[in-house]
Amino acid sequence: MNSDDIPDDELLSKINEIEAPIVAEKDNASALLNSIVSQLEGIYWEKDTTGKIITNVEIANSLEEEIEELKKKNESDTELIQLGLAVNIIHHEFANSVKALRNSIRVLQGKAAIDKTLLATYNNLSTNFSHLDHYLSLLTPFSRRIRTEKEDIATNDIFLFMLDVFSGRLRRHNIECRRTGRFSQSKICSYRSVIYPAFANLVDNAIHWLKQSDNENKIIRLHIDSAGNMFVSNNGPCVPLQDQERIFDLGFTRKPNGRGMGLTISREVLKNAGYSLTTCGPIDEDMTVSFKISPISTGEQNA
Repeated sequence: MNSDDIPDDELLSKINEIEAPIVAEKDNASALLNSIVSQLEGIYWEKDTTGKIITNVEIANSLEEEIEELKKKNESDTELIQLGLAVNIIHHEFANSVKALRNSIRVLQGKAAIDKTLLATYNNLSTNFSHLDHYLSLLTPFSRRIRTEKEDIATNDIFLFMLDVFSGRLRRHNIECRRTGRFSQSKICSYRSVIYPAFANLVDNAIHWLKQSDNENKIIRLHIDSAGNMFVSNNGPCVPLQDQERIFDLGFTRKPNGRGMGLTISREVLKNAGYSLTTCGPIDEDMTVSFKISPISTGEQNA
């Protein structure tokens, strides 16, 4: 049949019938392309520090992770603030008690000079009180700055302070605390209120693990190299490889009933003072564990 023989209305209907699926397919394709274009327009990308292209989806995921980390850090900071407030209260109350005890011991000293039967009691109280007084001096840097500016600190003074604070525990557990020749003669420029507590924490940890060791010659050694890196080493149990970074995470500890806060606090405080705190390979053959306190360069600190 010739198209000329088909009525116009029927011919138009046939044409529409043929065109309908084509138009529908075209509309679907256009909608799909518009959707793709819209999605492509919404994609943002940039290069990371290694030159790899990262998209806005990856950036969003990274931001979510950072937000979660910041939330955790905020919780940790809140806990540390509460701990600091508690330490401050304890220090204040302890200081008041020490003053009262000091006065009472002076009175007892006078009586012991007259009544010799009190002499042994006086000597015992005086010795134990001196030990507690040393711990009070250790708390002092946490509650207030000894000095607000950096000062030259003889590293040998750090060693003597450790002996002063821990002499009783060192004797009790048959542990020897030593320092190298360089450590006995060097100086650093830093905050005494930061350095002393950091070393005290590392020595305290060393004592805890050494007292559980079967090693007959238990040793803690303080050392400083020519670059100003300071080391606290001991010959106790090794730190497992998987724990060498985790021990600085807040709440992580292998100590029974430990809170896992000491190394975290020490690392943060040292960082603010311009030092890093890490574990490192033993610096001497007879040592098994070494903690390294290193000066941070200006570029590294601002990174």
